[in-house]
Amino acid sequence: MNYSGVLVSAFPGRYDEMLRELDTIEGVEVHQQDPDHNRCIIVIEAPDVTAEVDLFKAVSTLSGVADAALVVHNFEDDAVVCSSNT
Repeated sequence: MNYSGVLVSAFPGRYDEMLRELDTIEGVEVHQQDPDHNRCIIVIEAPDVTAEVDLFKAVSTLSGVADAALVVHNFEDDAVVCSSNT
């Protein structure tokens, strides 16, 4: 599973519109809002890099979005980790 933290900035006067648009995209979740500066932090979750890039492109081309900047990316293996007490 791929996770990315993205800083998303809205055009002046379009912050609420941007949040509504982001809310419509499956795999995107708003985690931190900064309405005073027209920006928010979102997390993109996708099963692979291609799907993650597609979601990033979808976010960056929303009509209310002025800029989307990748801040952090993390890849987590689906392997199950087991521990034993011996």
